[in-house]
Amino acid sequence: MGLRGKHPFFWFVLIYGSLVAAAFVVVGIVIYRYGSTDIDTGWEYECRKETCFVKQVDPNGPAAYKLKQGDQIIEVNHDKNFGRLGIWSDTLLALEPLQSYTLRIKRGASESDVQLYPNSHRDTQRLISILILFFAAFVSFECAVWIGLLKPDQKTTQLFTLTWLSGSLIQILPVMNLMQYDFGPTELRLISFVWLIAFSPLPMATGFHFYYRFPPGIPESRFWSIVKKAIYMWVISLIAFFTVTRAILFWDPRQGAQFLFQHYTLITSLEKLIPLVNLIVLPALCIVVARNYRLVQDPDQRRRIQWVVYGSVLGLLPFVVYSVLDYSFRARLPFAPTRAAHDNLFLIANFALVLIPTTAAYAIVKHRMFEIQVVVRKGVRYLFAKKMLQIFIYLPVILLFLALRAQRHRSIPEVLFSHYYYIFMLVAGAAGLLFRKRLLEALDRKFFREAYNSERILMNLGDEIKNFTSMNEVARWVSSQLESALHPRKIFVHYKQKERGGFILGYSSDERPDIQNVSEDSEWVRTLELEGKSQNFLTNRTALPQEEKEWFEHLGIHLAVPMMGSDQRVKGVLLLGEKRSEEPYSAADRRLLEALAGQMAILHENLLLKEKVDEGNRVQRDVLSHLTEEKRNLLKECPACGTCFDSQDRICGQDGTELILTLPVERIIDGKYHLNALIGKGGMGAVYRATDLRLSRDIAMKIMIGSMFGDNHAIRRFEREARASARLQHPNIITIHDFGGVGKGAYLAMELLDGTSLRSSLQESGNLSPALAANWFDQILEGVKAAHKLGVIHRDLKPENVFISKGQKNHSILKILDFGLAKMKAIDASKSGTLTAPGTAMGTLFYMSPEQIVAEEVDERTDIFSLGVMVVEALTGALPFTGKTHTDVAIAILQQEYHLEGESPEIKRLDSVLQKCIAKNRADRYPSVSEMQKYLIETIQAVPRFSPTSRSDDSAVTGTLTST
Repeated sequence: MGLRGKHPFFWFVLIYGSLVAAAFVVVGIVIYRYGSTDIDTGWEYECRKETCFVKQVDPNGPAAYKLKQGDQIIEVNHDKNFGRLGIWSDTLLALEPLQSYTLRIKRGASESDVQLYPNSHRDTQRLISILILFFAAFVSFECAVWIGLLKPDQKTTQLFTLTWLSGSLIQILPVMNLMQYDFGPTELRLISFVWLIAFSPLPMATGFHFYYRFPPGIPESRFWSIVKKAIYMWVISLIAFFTVTRAILFWDPRQGAQFLFQHYTLITSLEKLIPLVNLIVLPALCIVVARNYRLVQDPDQRRRIQWVVYGSVLGLLPFVVYSVLDYSFRARLPFAPTRAAHDNLFLIANFALVLIPTTAAYAIVKHRMFEIQVVVRKGVRYLFAKKMLQIFIYLPVILLFLALRAQRHRSIPEVLFSHYYYIFMLVAGAAGLLFRKRLLEALDRKFFREAYNSERILMNLGDEIKNFTSMNEVARWVSSQLESALHPRKIFVHYKQKERGGFILGYSSDERPDIQNVSEDSEWVRTLELEGKSQNFLTNRTALPQEEKEWFEHLGIHLAVPMMGSDQRVKGVLLLGEKRSEEPYSAADRRLLEALAGQMAILHENLLLKEKVDEGNRVQRDVLSHLTEEKRNLLKECPACGTCFDSQDRICGQDGTELILTLPVERIIDGKYHLNALIGKGGMGAVYRATDLRLSRDIAMKIMIGSMFGDNHAIRRFEREARASARLQHPNIITIHDFGGVGKGAYLAMELLDGTSLRSSLQESGNLSPALAANWFDQILEGVKAAHKLGVIHRDLKPENVFISKGQKNHSILKILDFGLAKMKAIDASKSGTLTAPGTAMGTLFYMSPEQIVAEEVDERTDIFSLGVMVVEALTGALPFTGKTHTDVAIAILQQEYHLEGESPEIKRLDSVLQKCIAKNRADRYPSVSEMQKYLIETIQAVPRFSPTSRSDDSAVTGTLTST
């Protein structure tokens, strides 16, 4: 739905929230400029009825020897009303810093005028207090806007947003006192104060209304509706009172003071009642919450109320204590706190209020609530633990910067050594920045040990399922492992059979007759196929027929995970009930389950393919026999030396070995290419040295291997390599001369290279010198850059796919090979012609990027990751991410960091460049190969040669893990 269809309250939040955000920006600027500045008048006053006296004089302050304790204040700036009312401090709000003011005092029987000048000084403690208030207010504002924009059509959401948008302004009201310091026109400052003070009672009414109506669906009560209306009437009267009194006072201080003097008794009585009214509203609020909790029977709704109650109690308790003491402070009761204690409690109460909007927002937004004990034990991340840790990491740095700014007239050493806590902030800030990644990882390990173990179990599944020979075995074993890892209440596994149109049940943890089979024509199956990822149909089911909605509700299925095949069709589904902990499936759970389902789909296709291959082998034997009878010149090879022969030959003339039939092709391919000798075999085909009979030149001929003949998927992949390579005409990419079909297979005619692979070179030398590595990788990057420019992503870059050939004057020319896994944007943009898509893991494990491992969409930065791994291996002789099993390697790529060993500046610089190549998050990598090349080559040239690193036992995994 576009912006046109948004609820009117959405636009209200957008507009009102923008105004409040502007207020925060203004206040932030004022804090930056004047946050540590404090004005000291040097004296205090007290009022008895309508007469004010000097209470105390600072002997070292600006009023020393000018005022004495007991002096009666007659006038302030020649106005008797201010002296009689004791509100002269409001007048000073309009004064500029250090501006003088005049008091007329009466000492004994004589009267005199005293001109005073307030002092200003730096107060770091005051700045910290202001920042605490600002932070608490901003959290409230952020929660209010977020919830209001997310769910603008709900009544409780609207009340929550109104409460905390206004509440955030009230929380920064004390900070707004800084605006007396020459910031903007005087009229703007005064209007801002009127606006803030006038609407300060509003959260009292909207807050009570929110608790009265939360959670949604609570029946209304006549009594509590009357209470709600009474609170609103009282709040409206307070808003009117504050608007009138403050407006006339600030706009015309003299006329305003006269008005206040005439209604002095009424006004002071109303102001003293405000804290008392708060104490009346708070118990009513507690009673109405208890009422709602008693009326609600749904466990999930009761948990929502618990969250709101716990957060409100912890957030309001300091505020209740403050309200009691504030009333005693205003009324000057005997047990009233001191000014310092009053101010400190005010800070604590405001900071604790942050708990109320955060817990209430959590209760509103979360689709499925779970016990607070579960959150404390397992869900610290949901309680912003990581964000809080980040705040504690950066907070010392911010506070130290502000302290240095506040004392900028002093040198840095003078400030640092003036107090021990500055040294502490410096050390804490440096340590936090240096070890921030390790601290965040330690937090994850500490609070998510069970999730980490679950991740390992799910990753292990990807390795283990390859060993099974039937889908029923896979379904049973995967289900048992999922029960250990995620603890779902129910598991159902369905997969598709070749001869049948629907999905049969492979495993069920709950034997139900109504879940034996699933039709592939079901709307939810089509939705899975369209979306290509897991779905929770209990929350997202608007497009499903009513019977399918009821089916999911009846079975209690909370997550459906599709097994997506290479043709982007659903090959099977994992259906999971809710977790026993009632914790929802996280985004990480879904990614791992989708990757696992992708592996199961691969195995399912492989099992079907194996049946086809077995059948194909039988047919091939029959075909070969038939071709032999027709006296066709079939290719024969020497298994010892690889030399090619005609079909009538029986023995190799070089070593006497008996010849064998390998491929069902003739020795002369397509009437144009004569096969001479086998060069090597790979996963997709065999490569031969051949002669182009038309041009009389030697070429390399790649032919799809016999086991792949007739496999349409393999032929398409073979064609992909031809199309990808044919588009690339570059000195550092192998040249493709021709492509064609041969029987039920295919062939590629390529340039013949003389040399060796980068893998062989590394095996011989252990590692490369920096100069040689810079030269070679400069060529490799040029080739990859050219491929990316034409929209081709290789996806399987590794030393085996880089060939080192000899050019003129023995100059090494590096060629990139094997574009069989290449992703071509212009081709893959269409679903109908694609071989790959998100959900299918492709590549060679040691060089695969994190997004390849979890089967996400790939782009140019995927190749950049593989290139970074190759650089590390070429320079050091060892892979950066290793392990004893495929799972260990995958987890290392996903989670472990790697850094070059060495402390020299050159190595540190190269390590910094490599970090931007092998970053876990692709957004942190170089955006293009050109950018990578710009920094990488020169940093490689500058480093000393590394000592070859022998591979440890941890890198015992061999071969490749390539899934297609």
